[in-house]
Amino acid sequence: MENILAVNFELFEEMKGVKAVHLAMTKELARASQMKSYDIARTYMQKVQDRYEDFGANDTEPTWKIDDVLSYVFEEK
Repeated sequence: MENILAVNFELFEEMKGVKAVHLAMTKELARASQMKSYDIARTYMQKVQDRYEDFGANDTEPTWKIDDVLSYVFEEK
């Protein structure tokens, strides 16, 4: 994984404010990747996804992308 900042969460692109939400989620994912464990980071990111649910953050694609990044960072199998 080259750069977690390059993650496309596949949010609802037609919604006003989606770029700001994408940036916020990217920052939160970077923060989560510095946490002590996968479980702590995943719980944190679920709260972030819940916050941006109206933008599609709780859909399958963002969840998979977040799981991929965190699994890579924490080497979860």
